[in-house]
Amino acid sequence: MKKKMALLLGSVGLLFGLTATGVCVNAQAATVNWDNVTKTKLGWYYTTNVAVTQNSHQVSFYVDTGTNPAWYNIPTHNYDLTVGNHHYSVHYEQSGSTVTFSAMNTDTWKDLGTVGSGTLTTKNGLGVLIGSISYQALGLAAEQTVPVSLGNSELGSEAVQGVFDDQTTGTTTGSSTETDSTATSSSSSTETSSAATSSSSSTATSSATSSSSSSTATSSSSSATKSSSTTSDPAKQAVDGAASDVASSSSSQANNNNVNGSLGITIDGDMSDWADKDKQAMTSKGDNDNVKNVALLTDDQAIYAYVGMHPKLAGGYTNFMPSGYTIDIGGKTYYITFNNGTTVNLAVGQKQAVTMNIYGDNQSTNLTGMAYVTRSKITQKNGNDSDYDGTAYSVEFKVPFDKLTGVSKTSGQTITLANQNLWTGSVQSSGGSTGPVVLASVGFVIAIGSVIGVVGLKPKKWSH
Repeated sequence: MKKKMALLLGSVGLLFGLTATGVCVNAQAATVNWDNVTKTKLGWYYTTNVAVTQNSHQVSFYVDTGTNPAWYNIPTHNYDLTVGNHHYSVHYEQSGSTVTFSAMNTDTWKDLGTVGSGTLTTKNGLGVLIGSISYQALGLAAEQTVPVSLGNSELGSEAVQGVFDDQTTGTTTGSSTETDSTATSSSSSTETSSAATSSSSSTATSSATSSSSSSTATSSSSSATKSSSTTSDPAKQAVDGAASDVASSSSSQANNNNVNGSLGITIDGDMSDWADKDKQAMTSKGDNDNVKNVALLTDDQAIYAYVGMHPKLAGGYTNFMPSGYTIDIGGKTYYITFNNGTTVNLAVGQKQAVTMNIYGDNQSTNLTGMAYVTRSKITQKNGNDSDYDGTAYSVEFKVPFDKLTGVSKTSGQTITLANQNLWTGSVQSSGGSTGPVVLASVGFVIAIGSVIGVVGLKPKKWSH
């Protein structure tokens, strides 16, 4: 009996010890005196401040909103963490001022679940994200002395190197030495432009990415359906599509671009195949400037997609975004990452094949030869409304149905493409249809009610 009690108490003690260790790991981030840690400025027109420290048990990091506008939100996804030769994709979820970090091992595409915690608060007028992740939570040995770095393509093209931090004193033995990318860098993940006088910028975050001098944060995004009808007749509005019934890119669905039969598209980096295809001008909520032209087409063999950066103003977001894409097919979601999560740096007119990894529904599939990125000339506007000769990246890719587990072909299914790093909502392709499928529900209900009133019908009451 004494042995059993001792074993029980030992188990309880071990459990408490693990819990206490977890609390200690999370609390250690707060002991870092971030005021004494040199921050790396990431971005160009607007910049964020990032710092990374490490000790033998964990990595801690700091991100603030820097010079970004008040509406700017710190990205929730696409943090690329490197510990030695191990790579992880990290994101966080917020509950009040507390955040919880989750990670995926991008070497094995294994979901690791919760790996750390932190806070998201306001200090001196800046939004500040502070967090820590233990090596043990990443599936590594509890003690590490290998180099650590953290980056995010939404913040900048650089990865900030971790500096060793003595957590017992809150002082550091070094400082971050990464510097800003130059204004003319074509590989910057936040903005690319040679016009230093640009009045627009972007960081492509999940909730808002930029503001321009000619648009407000409350500007509406591109609509999926259009109509010139101004009638007050709700029944006619439901048929014709009144202005109040226009679905915007902030809704859960956008344009329906389904095409069956021969599409005439070859995935080779020559984007002229898409010239005659309908594209939806997608934007993020609060950002009407940084347009992404998106097309989603399907036949009975595969899904084809095009995403082209085309900000209205010089200095907007023009780079290739390699991660954050999701395709939903009949309720099954698949996640797509290109080029191992890294962007590309191309000359104008140059094209490059990139690998495509698809994971979801208990599968991880690497495809080659089915995705190409290119950089082309586009026409934009300067702040004074004069024309600006800019350049921007676009990507085209193909996802064969037979490369996906758990799905049939397109007939009768709803297929959507989304990327919260680039736009709000999703572009939809619905089997067998060629027109927009979104109708504002409020206008539709009013119209139905009016029709019932006109013909003298009464809605049937359903018993439960």
